[in-house]
Amino acid sequence: MAAVPLVPAPPPFAKLVPLPPNPFDQANNATSYEAYLWCRQSEIEAGTDAKLLMYARCLGYLLLEAPSPEARGIFSDEIIECIVQGADVNLLAEFYIKHLFRLCAFFSLAL
Repeated sequence: MAAVPLVPAPPPFAKLVPLPPNPFDQANNATSYEAYLWCRQSEIEAGTDAKLLMYARCLGYLLLEAPSPEARGIFSDEIIECIVQGADVNLLAEFYIKHLFRLCAFFSLAL
């Protein structure tokens, strides 16, 4: 019986590629710029905490990969609103993970 080759474990989440530099223009797109800046700063502050890294990157990539400028504006406004109100922005990320990403994963598995 042939031995099954071992597949190497993926690297820890913290070692995966960080968010890229801020692509938004501060003069023309201040809200998205500030929201993404918060995501980058939150990612740095998370250190090796995988959950906090996931939250920061979730919101950062929502901004980067938004399907339209209008959607990016909505995501940016929600992040900034949480910051201004002193709410936990990580709860917003958790909401998107539970209600948007899992919904997409469910439908992609159903196909």
